[in-house]
Amino acid sequence: MRRVRRIYGKEIAFSRPKLIMSEVKPRQKRKHNFYFAFVLSSIVLGAILGLAIFLVVSTALFKPPVINITRQQYNEALAKWRAAGIEEYQMVADTKAFLGGTLTVRYNNSTGTLLSKGTNGRPFATPEPEYADYARKDTIEGMFEDIDEILQGSTVLHTAAMMSSGEWYMAYRVEFDPELGYPKRVSGRPITSGDAAVYDADFEITITEFQILKKH
Repeated sequence: MRRVRRIYGKEIAFSRPKLIMSEVKPRQKRKHNFYFAFVLSSIVLGAILGLAIFLVVSTALFKPPVINITRQQYNEALAKWRAAGIEEYQMVADTKAFLGGTLTVRYNNSTGTLLSKGTNGRPFATPEPEYADYARKDTIEGMFEDIDEILQGSTVLHTAAMMSSGEWYMAYRVEFDPELGYPKRVSGRPITSGDAAVYDADFEITITEFQILKKH
């Protein structure tokens, strides 16, 4: 295309160079492909990073409880307790929890019946049938069941008033009686991280007196 301009009284013709589209399009295409690859790689990298962060946070939030004994130690203690042939017993336990105190329990091991229970010097009483399973947690058999659940990865608490915020898990300690094998002391306390707060989750049960009433 030619254009004519007048400069100093003379007409001079100018030609505009033609734009060769075959040279421009490949450049635009390469530029477009570069941005597409950049965006796609950013999305993939973000997804991988997000998954890694999720796995780390999930591990911290759902960390299982820890305990100072092994499954083998538990099995050996339980076998020793069962081999003792105790049909009926009475025990006194010192409990430290949200509702703690001194607990006296009389239990028939053969029938699985809680015969009587007294707290903080109150007269013995036979639990109502609807509360029998709950009251059984205060027996040696109930303590063994709690320890078994902890070893399976469950969190065992001795209060319904527990409140928490943030990341935490429970750490438990168990001591068995060396002669008869029953759990002599069981305790649990929360382990927190960062600004986490836990209230009324810690507890401790210590059997201070144990009396065999009947044997097989």
